[in-house]
Amino acid sequence: MQALEFINQLPQLKTENCFFLYGEEQYLVDHCKDALIAALDIQFPEMNLTILKEKTTYADVKNACLQAPCFAELRVVLLEDIDISEKALQFEKVMEVLPPQTKLILAYSKKPDMRKGIYKDMKKNAVSAEGDALKGDGLLKWLVGNARKSGITLTKGTAELLIEIAGSEMYALKNEVDKLKYAGITKPNAEQLHTVAAGSTEYDIFQFHNHMMAGEYEAAFGIFEKVKRDRSGLIGFIGLLVSKFSPMYMAKQCALAGMNDRQIADRLSETTGMKTYPALFAARDCRSFSLAQIRTALQQLEQVDQQLKMGGKLQEYKLTFLKMYGKL
Repeated sequence: MQALEFINQLPQLKTENCFFLYGEEQYLVDHCKDALIAALDIQFPEMNLTILKEKTTYADVKNACLQAPCFAELRVVLLEDIDISEKALQFEKVMEVLPPQTKLILAYSKKPDMRKGIYKDMKKNAVSAEGDALKGDGLLKWLVGNARKSGITLTKGTAELLIEIAGSEMYALKNEVDKLKYAGITKPNAEQLHTVAAGSTEYDIFQFHNHMMAGEYEAAFGIFEKVKRDRSGLIGFIGLLVSKFSPMYMAKQCALAGMNDRQIADRLSETTGMKTYPALFAARDCRSFSLAQIRTALQQLEQVDQQLKMGGKLQEYKLTFLKMYGKL
């Protein structure tokens, strides 16, 4: 089941003995783990809660599970990021002797290899909670609600902008909400978000693109110099830049058909699932290019992407970007 469903059903699920928490969104996995431990209401946790991490042996896990609760009805054993597929761990034997008074929790900060039989068995036989990353309206709803709990009012537009700036990773968004709280900004506007929020790779693209569109080349190239030090980050940067030009191609076709910016944004949202804020940017920016220029820019970006993935270096990038943005 998904993480939020798991948390909602904890009053009924906490009677089970084995829990398997994993997923791609660390915030949700940690949220499930914390909520589960709170729901179990461990008496004397200093004696009845054992946390084992990484390089754990079979004896460590077995002894922790077989130990009797101290002045309590149950004890909890939490295994964090332990590869239970390791033969030396003999995890199957641990499960065979797991007593009913022991609650065993397996939690992973990175999704384990679900192709392995032991993890397939855990998903089938344990209470499983999967922390899939929230997307679209689900992420937006969570962000607005999380901000409200911290006394911060985000409109749909400012929430979308914050995601545009900080990215969709939930811990990063929570940190940005905390920063607004500590700064005393309870109803942030776009200018305040640009000032306070820390940029992700997505935000680097946001700034780079805006600087290039405004002819502020020194600022744009300064951002690119920072990004290109990390090869994997550079490849991601190019991929995200494609995501700036791709909707502009459709937007330009709509503009040529006589649509205004709002109509174009609505069409983009309807056909591609884009949020209103970036769709409006695409509608605005496409008017600075011809359809042929956008097509050429996408072709150039594809060539750069292939060049980088094959181990090549991006030579004369300033000239490349100036041509891409129709400045030469």
